[in-house]
Amino acid sequence: MSVTLADFFSQMRPYLQGHQDLARTREVLGPSPSGDHDFSFYRVLAERNLFKILRELYAPLRALVLRDQAALWATLVREYIAAHPPGGRHPNCAGEALPEFLAARRERQPDQPAIYEEIADYCWIRLQVQRAPDDEGDGFESRLMVRQYSYAIPEFVAALEADPDAAERPEPQPVVLFVYRHWRQLHACSFRPSAAGLVALARRQGLAVPPALQAVPPDHVDVAEAQLVEHGVLAPAPQPLHQEPLDQE
Repeated sequence: MSVTLADFFSQMRPYLQGHQDLARTREVLGPSPSGDHDFSFYRVLAERNLFKILRELYAPLRALVLRDQAALWATLVREYIAAHPPGGRHPNCAGEALPEFLAARRERQPDQPAIYEEIADYCWIRLQVQRAPDDEGDGFESRLMVRQYSYAIPEFVAALEADPDAAERPEPQPVVLFVYRHWRQLHACSFRPSAAGLVALARRQGLAVPPALQAVPPDHVDVAEAQLVEHGVLAPAPQPLHQEPLDQE
């Protein structure tokens, strides 16, 4: 039997993802020299690897889900893998869609806590800002993300990471956040901006200021921008180069 590389991948992908049984795979590819038992273990390894990736990407979320309902985490992961089979070159890409998956799942199952998708989103963007390229400017939507959550997510995530059993579940509390990599110290942070801080960011990005924020006095915006620079959210504005006047003689 002649099997091309294209044949191999066309069969292994559905087999490893659980969409095709071993008999059909063997029928196309032929018997494995390792035998059926060893060959079938590749599917187990593939699933375990995806569980490991999601466990490491979303450790605080996993801790909370296990605390709420121990069997639910495995169910969520398997449902997610079925809906979003991995296809990226980087292993972490396998977890990119989990926040959106959880939001969509909650629409179908309203008893699923909304805090799950917010924790997932925070975990994902915290990783993204940490690994963002050093773009020129402020790195808006790359090194610097803006989010509005329904809970104090950074504080709860920190508590889950410190001691999952002792972390007190927060009450609903709308929060606007900047999640960013400190422009100088290079670690991921979060910051709660004031209304003036939101206007300062919009001004730096050349974006329209929402009507509700247009009454913020300009001097308050200047102070807020300086505060954002101090906290490492924004890099200092570049200063114009000083040029000596030309000698007229």
